Amino acid sequence: MYKQIEKSCLQCNTTYLGTKHSKYCGYTCAKESRKKRIVLYCKECSKEFEVQEWNNEAKYCSYECKYKSNSSDIINVTCENCKCSFERKEHLIRGKHSFCSHLCANEFNKGSNHYEYKESLHDKHHKLALKQWGRFIKQRDNYICQLCGENDRTILEAHHIKHRSKHPELEFDYNNGITLCLRCHSLQHIDDPKSFRLIFNKINHEKDES
Repeated sequence: MYKQIEKSCLQCNTTYLGTKHSKYCGYTCAKESRKKRIVLYCKECSKEFEVQEWNNEAKYCSYECKYKSNSSDIINVTCENCKCSFERKEHLIRGKHSFCSHLCANEFNKGSNHYEYKESLHDKHHKLALKQWGRFIKQRDNYICQLCGENDRTILEAHHIKHRSKHPELEFDYNNGITLCLRCHSLQHIDDPKSFRLIFNKINHEKDES
């Protein structure tokens, strides 16, 4: 049995014997205390509303006002992929593109839209133009290496005199091309480890086949 101590009722202020956690002298005072109400102002519509005293941290007069407040930053957005309109909270929108679903995002971020896309590696028209440029350079030079005179067509390549990464405007300029064999071509790129390695691997491949 809980120890009885002398306490003062919060409702009628009379003295009574109760446990340390009790607040009222009886059920009647406890029921009456729940009727105590205070006036607050709605955070959304600024209207006055009453709540029970224990609920003094209430912010809204109704669920409707609570919903409006929580959705105040919702705006209409157009999906970048399917072009349909959908609602989204403004603070959740990040980046240049918005999508209504993960499916649309995955469909859109393919090919040239992918963040790792490189035109020189994926553009078929660019590759075709580069092949046509190389073919013209070798035909113009009569399929002869302009440094050593090699005429084996299987090891001849078109070389950019001015590197296309530093001079992209000269990439398809015929005056910026010269025909070289693999050996002479590798010597032109000896200061460029990546290009030198690629050409050197071609030379070794030709040796293996022979």
